[in-house]
Amino acid sequence: MLAGAHLSFIRHYMELKQKELAKQLGLSSHSMISKWEAKKQKCTGMSSATEAGIRVLMHGFLRKTTVPASVIAS
Repeated sequence: MLAGAHLSFIRHYMELKQKELAKQLGLSSHSMISKWEAKKQKCTGMSSATEAGIRVLMHGFLRKTTVPASVIAS
């Protein structure tokens, strides 16, 4: 299960606002994202389907992102 800090990291890495992530997950508002992230090191308690959705979003994001050669070489 994801901890709140993990969710926050993923969201920031993907450069999404809470509202944007909530919309992509089919949530009616960003309040659940905020509550989950506030749990910090504790498990969020989100459903396994929601967690899977986050992992799918991250996978899609990573497939679109390229790492500059200068970063790989260092």
